[in-house]
Amino acid sequence: MMTICWACGNAVPDAEGERGCPWSREGKPVEGWVAERRDIRIQPKRLGGRAEGR
Repeated sequence: MMTICWACGNAVPDAEGERGCPWSREGKPVEGWVAERRDIRIQPKRLGGRAEGR
């Protein structure tokens, strides 16, 4: 599922606070948005059929 953030220059905030938006920094919708937070679960990397570190 692609989101509008994938093509946005502010999708990843920087340490200096010059990049980013309320959504990428704090999970708060940008003014004018109708948004719903959705967390995407990422599976652990598998080595030889077992989860790494196990």
